[in-house]
Amino acid sequence: MSEIEIGLFNRLLKTGVIRASPGIKTLHDRGLVVLDQASTARFLNGQIFANYLVVLKEVLATTN
Repeated sequence: MSEIEIGLFNRLLKTGVIRASPGIKTLHDRGLVVLDQASTARFLNGQIFANYLVVLKEVLATTN
């Protein structure tokens, strides 16, 4: 299972790159989120990062 910072997780959740799941656990005391197996696989393969870049590209294209 992968751990990411809460701020990054919230940004990915807000943009729709990661979907909320009951398997995702938040560790408020450490400021981390533990991803479930499916999200961990996407995170380690780079798919989450690639999807986030696509979202950023679309946002920049609409603002320019």
